[in-house]
Amino acid sequence: MDSTSTRAETTNGLSTDVLLSLTPVQNNTDTLVKHCKDILMSYLINQSHIKDAFFPDEKLNRIRDEEIIDSDWFDFEFLGNLLMFKNVYHIKDTYKINKMVDGKTVEELLKDICSSSDWKKLGFNIYTSLFPDFVKDRLTNLTFRKFMENGAYWARELSQKMLGQNWVYSVLHPLTKGNYTEGQFRRDMNIQFMKLHLLDPQSVMITFMELQRVLPKMSLDLVTTDYLGGPIIFDKQISDSITKAVNKATSPTHASKLSLDELEIFYGEAVIKFITSHGKDFGIWTGYSPDNRKISRFKDRCIIL
Repeated sequence: MDSTSTRAETTNGLSTDVLLSLTPVQNNTDTLVKHCKDILMSYLINQSHIKDAFFPDEKLNRIRDEEIIDSDWFDFEFLGNLLMFKNVYHIKDTYKINKMVDGKTVEELLKDICSSSDWKKLGFNIYTSLFPDFVKDRLTNLTFRKFMENGAYWARELSQKMLGQNWVYSVLHPLTKGNYTEGQFRRDMNIQFMKLHLLDPQSVMITFMELQRVLPKMSLDLVTTDYLGGPIIFDKQISDSITKAVNKATSPTHASKLSLDELEIFYGEAVIKFITSHGKDFGIWTGYSPDNRKISRFKDRCIIL
């Protein structure tokens, strides 16, 4: 290796070698993408109108989503509503509340959102907000944010390293040997350009244009990458909570449970109200009336001591 391109400039424990090696990828997976999804999910389900309808009695874990996400980045209310509609539609529902939702329309709307430039921009915003503190050296626990304190300097150092023959060879050799896929190459190159963007945005195009001379097939994917990893699907725990909300029983507050022979009980009223209130637009609410009314007889309510 030539001494110029591989020189590990060190300032307060920071070095170009460490900077170059910093990555969120573990076991061939970008772990920051999953974290971005978790942050977004936390933000969506903690919106008051969603929490009140589906998780009224639950203390939901918040993972710094309010610190990370700007409410102006996206129509989070609409996205959150669509995700709730999707999960209501797919639950096993004895009261047929799920028939109130047009599942096909919901899927089409979600597909349009998750393939849009706004979706990619949202992912980019969350990813770049989390990257500085999430990405760190595994040996020293040194975060990328430390390099950002002198961003212009470290951008020059990183760019010089990337343009060195030895580094270019280290990238090309496994690629030509078939030990490195095109997808892995694009992902890892994108991470290096992400560092340059966060250190000094002006350094990105300069470095990219120079690298294209030796890597002509290389593309700049900073703003076209899906940093949210595709559509968001609720995990089982949240789906179980939605099922619980659908099965929640309520009865008229003015009725005496001891004086009436028969008492009306309604199930999933909060969920039904959510669908009728937020599902009118785009034809999501089908107009179907669910079979959520049941009669509880006095003898069934008696407890013999």
